[in-house]
Parts: sequence; C-alpha cells; structure tokens
Amino acid sequence: MKCVKINIILNKNLAKSVVDDLYALGIHQLFMEVGRSSLLNVNAGFTNILKRHNLVSYPVEILSFLVDEENETAVLGYIAKKYDLRSPGKGTIYSQEIDVLHSHPEYSGVQETHFKRKYTENFFHQLVGITCVVQRGEGDKISRISLNYGASVPATTHGEGSGVRDKLGLLRITIPPEKELINLVLSKHDTNPVMELYIEVGKLDEPGRGIAYVYPIKQGIVNTKISRSKT
Repeated sequence: MKCVKINIILNKNLAKSVVDDLYALGIHQLFMEVGRSSLLNVNAGFTNILKRHNLVSYPVEILSFLVDEENETAVLGYIAKKYDLRSPGKGTIYSQEIDVLHSHPEYSGVQETHFKRKYTENFFHQLVGITCVVQRGEGDKISRISLNYGASVPATTHGEGSGVRDKLGLLRITIPPEKELINLVLSKHDTNPVMELYIEVGKLDEPGRGIAYVYPIKQGIVNTKISRSKT
C-alpha cells in the first residue's frame, strides 16, 4: 500500500498544540520522539567572525504519521501556515512517499482527514534527508557541520545499536551501544559536500565509528535559522 509519511520537527512547547490540531483533523495515530536541535551561538562584533562558536541546544518533538497522497498537501499546508514554519527558527516539516508492507491489526495505517477548507502552500521539492548514526557524545560534532555549512538545522535523537556490533569481535568492547542519530533535511545540491564532511569529521570510513545514509523527500519546508546573535 502506497501512502505518504509526514514528519514535523518543532519546539517541544508547541508539540501538544500540534497533536491536538492533528487529532481534530482525524489523525489519531502518530509516532512521537523527543530530541534536540542546535544553533550556533554567535557573538556580535568583527573580532568574533573567525572564532569557533559554541552550540546552543533546545528540546524538540518529532512527530510522524501516515496520510493518503490526496491529503498530503492539505496537511502540510495547514500545519505550516498555522505554526508559521516559513519563518526561520519555527521548525521543519516534510513528506516522504513510502510503501506499507505490513502493519499491526490495531493500526489503521492511512488516516482520513477532515478539512473545512483545503490549505495550500508552496513547498520546496528539491530536498533530501541525511541520517547519521554515531556513538553517543559525537552528535554535536556532526550537528556543527551542517550549521557551519549553512545547510539547515539538524535534529538529534538517541537510540541503542545492536546486531552488527556483536559481529565486531574484541572491537565491540570499545564501542558503546548507545547511539546518537542526527537527522538533517537540506537542498539536494548540498548533499555531497555535507556527506563528505560527515565522513571526514566523523571518521565514518573507520570500523565502528558510525554510518550515514541519504533518503528521498517529496516536499517540505526546512528550518534555516542556524545561529543566534549575542551582544
């Protein structure tokens, strides 16, 4: 079954309001993750231009749910417009085309939405996503890459690795199972240079250091507020 997965990344303080709005639209089943986003803390003044800026992190919620293709643009437009996601710093929203091969009997999958009127917005279509999985504690190093490059704002979540780690022999003793997952949505034109920096800075070409992969995105809006100024 083909359908559309919609992903929303926004400030944790707004999550409950968004969930309530989605419920009112008929979207009752969704997946929520807690994570963090980061900004460059830039001091004002000419002398600070070449300095290495500190990262400032803040909590975010990542919401994911399925809709049919017919309602994709309406849902994207409604959330983007109501929460002003076109303004830098407000958040990120994007959609992916997926195939549902199997689902739990109690999960309805594609959910019907109810709009009093359809919301339309112009979205970016030349977007891709990059997910990078590294050892816990290495996430800020990877997040800094996209911020310094000016690509967009990454979102970081936590997880625990398994499977491959058990096949590394004695090397696995030095590799903790706790992982950080850095998710980045950016212009497809920036993909190769950012991926190369991920590999170089994160040393992803060395065994046990991590992985990074690219995935397609249909359309969306990205958070481009990569820094904040401090006087």
